[in-house]
Amino acid sequence: MKEKRKLTKGEKIALVILAVLIVAVACTGAWLIIDNVNNANKAQITSSSSAEGDEELTSRAAGEDNTVAATDADSTAAATDSSKSKTSSKTSNSAEPAEDETTASKTESGTNSKTSSSTKSNSDKKKSKTKTKKKATDYSDGKVPVVEPETNETHASEKVLKVNGKKVYVGDTITVTVDMTTPVVLVNYQGFTQYDSNVLKFVSAKSNSGGLTNNKDSAIYYNSSILSGIDFTSGGTIYTAEFEVIGEGSTNINNTLEIVSDLDLKDVGVDNCKVKVNIYD
Repeated sequence: MKEKRKLTKGEKIALVILAVLIVAVACTGAWLIIDNVNNANKAQITSSSSAEGDEELTSRAAGEDNTVAATDADSTAAATDSSKSKTSSKTSNSAEPAEDETTASKTESGTNSKTSSSTKSNSDKKKSKTKTKKKATDYSDGKVPVVEPETNETHASEKVLKVNGKKVYVGDTITVTVDMTTPVVLVNYQGFTQYDSNVLKFVSAKSNSGGLTNNKDSAIYYNSSILSGIDFTSGGTIYTAEFEVIGEGSTNINNTLEIVSDLDLKDVGVDNCKVKVNIYD
């Protein structure tokens, strides 16, 4: 058997150095591996963080873009509404003067019409002191009409005469009607009306029931006889007369009914008939 050779001192030192180098290299390699792994992990973490950050930034940017877009849309809508409101306001304001002008035109037209009508009415009153509202109609139907003359507002003077309690003025022409209501249809009637010729001057008289009227001795006499009948059952005017007021003071026009007969020529009775004297100035 070969005997083991003992290492020299120099070889031992070389072996120790070699072992140290091997350990150093191993440690260095291990350290490099660990460092590479750590770097790789860091790079991955960094990449992930970067991706997340980019995604968050992208999301934020998108949100901001949406917010900006919504804000812009709201602003546009508000601007549109404001524009519509202004347009509507302008249209309304522009339309109002036209309405005011129309109203003013109508008012002016109505005023002018009323003024013209009033002027014409006053002119007509001045032209004629007395107008008959209801003219005596044809008496062929047997019914006697009621005459209501129109009153006159103008007066010739301020001197007053009271006729049957009604105030009239000296210089005016007044209208007197004698109206009668009977319980039955008449065949004839007769009577007279007295007046004061010192204050009233007779002008004219007209029968409204087919009879006759005569003026004599400060009285108007009337009578009528119609075999077909004279109908005063609903009231009617016996006659209409006109007088000129020539004196002031107070007076009465009195009527007296003398004869009233029905279709059988029987006396109806004057107390059963109503007679009224009406004064119109």
